[in-house]
Amino acid sequence: LLVHPTFYDSCSLVVLEEAGPFLAQGVRALGHSVGQMPSTAALGEFSPGRVAALLCGEDTFGAAPHGDLLPRPPVLCAGCPHRGVFTVLRKLKAFVTGDIGCYTLGALPPLEALHACLCMGAGIGEAHGINAVCGQKKAIAVIGDSTFIHSGITGLINIAYNKSNSVVIILDNGTTAMTGGQHHPATGRSLAGEPAPRLSIEGICTAVGIDRVEVVDPIDTKVLEAAVTGAMDHDGPAVIIARRPCVLMSRDQAPPYQIDAEACVRCGICVRLGCPAIGVEDGRPMIDPAICTGCSLCAQACPKSVISRP
Repeated sequence: LLVHPTFYDSCSLVVLEEAGPFLAQGVRALGHSVGQMPSTAALGEFSPGRVAALLCGEDTFGAAPHGDLLPRPPVLCAGCPHRGVFTVLRKLKAFVTGDIGCYTLGALPPLEALHACLCMGAGIGEAHGINAVCGQKKAIAVIGDSTFIHSGITGLINIAYNKSNSVVIILDNGTTAMTGGQHHPATGRSLAGEPAPRLSIEGICTAVGIDRVEVVDPIDTKVLEAAVTGAMDHDGPAVIIARRPCVLMSRDQAPPYQIDAEACVRCGICVRLGCPAIGVEDGRPMIDPAICTGCSLCAQACPKSVISRP
């Protein structure tokens, strides 16, 4: 690497890493000389332009260099099964409590369907408390499968024991997606990938005293909406398990969809799904076939039925 000599002195090795200098310290501990990065390098994210500036002895944190990448807001992946859940909850105007996971992104535009987030497992307790005070089902809790096993079961026991009139949606994507796709007790595999006893999430829900437990595919929005409204009308606690594999872990992807540009009325409903595969070009929505996973959510949402597979 050719770097600015006055900035890195005679060091021939530069470690570029976001956040703290974890790897750099490890390399130094091995006895190697590593260039010292400025303290501001730990702030924000790296981009091609910022990396180039750092290698030249500058830090452009806070100002995007000319020709650098455009800002990219956090968003659920294309084909993420959580998107169907938040689309339905937004349509039903539900107050949604959640916690830490990929689905926390449901709080951001354009979905804006997660209204409270504190910590892992807290969403179930929050929904319980809100509904107990209101005397009716005002809040719905959402929680991931791995988070449910980690710290959500106790909250569900509390709901059943205290006869809370609450709805809990367990977003079961079959992995611990947010932190890299690790296995958990409900996947049937250990962290090492070896076969292990498989925990039944629906069995746990039934065992703690929930008498209404329903498993649905969250991409089928009509079935999901019927399940949510049925759970809301149910006299007592209810659990919906929205089960579909994480799109990053599944290799079974369908052909991409496309939009009939001539028939499109530019209503923007498909864009409001917040799918990174859907963009706008010359004022019209378009689907990037390289990103689309063929989940069909946009086709279901389109009021004019102009989204289909070629």
